[in-house]
Amino acid sequence: MAGTLDAKQVSFAIVSTGAVAGSAVDDSKNRFFGHLTKGWNGKIWDADAITWTANAPSTIPAAERDSWDFGFVQIAEATKFQAFYSSRIPSEGAIIVDYFIKPAMTQTILLDGGSKTAPEPWYRDPAGAVLPNGRIQSASGDHPGLAVPLRLENKVCSYVKNYLFHVIMDRRFWTVFAAKPPGGTIQYVGHFAWRVRYEFMLKWQNKAAVVSKNDSVVTVPAKGESGRPAEAAIQAMLDDPKGPRANDVGTKAQMSAETGADPNRRDLPRRFANTPFDFWTQT
Repeated sequence: MAGTLDAKQVSFAIVSTGAVAGSAVDDSKNRFFGHLTKGWNGKIWDADAITWTANAPSTIPAAERDSWDFGFVQIAEATKFQAFYSSRIPSEGAIIVDYFIKPAMTQTILLDGGSKTAPEPWYRDPAGAVLPNGRIQSASGDHPGLAVPLRLENKVCSYVKNYLFHVIMDRRFWTVFAAKPPGGTIQYVGHFAWRVRYEFMLKWQNKAAVVSKNDSVVTVPAKGESGRPAEAAIQAMLDDPKGPRANDVGTKAQMSAETGADPNRRDLPRRFANTPFDFWTQT
């Protein structure tokens, strides 16, 4: 099987215009969401907020191209995910939920998946188009989101409700344009690294959650780089790209942490000292 894609001449078009961190509450007033505005329909994430295409010159014989796979491998790092719940008065306590640590989450470098049908190791079903100039091109996108309960019951304060006060979710991604011959080794042609950090502070007015501060950061480069990513933390995954998908692991970790115990969940007898005096107001 001859040929390859030329990593030195790889080209990316990355579009993140309009991908700005925002928030929402579900219709039942039970869950708090972080989204990237574009691709959010008011209820769910229904489209990609960040999109990209990549292409590179090919020396793969035309007769063999259909037997190759072209697409993206995406690796996600679960950096930080914490939710802090405070209360109406100091004696009603506080709760800290720490999702991205053991035992709820035992692996933080994960193969990401944007489709339940995508075969390993592909982010979505591989697909490559031949451009008029003979370059091979693939396209994809993503919309990482945040979802947490607005209220939890404090186990050490007679199960009184505590209310979402501060939430942080920080994730890094490496999106890698790749080609794979049938039965052969995957070739990493080019890549770009990006990050989504959701961070919101909340207050409660007349029993409704109100965002008082949005310190979220969305960092997406304007262009990609050639070849394989160099970060040491992801080399083992690049060498052998397989394993559970990030979304599946994250969902299980979230369920485990929210219902678990120390160190993933800590129920405290007093609310946080930095809870503002107007955290809970009712008129």
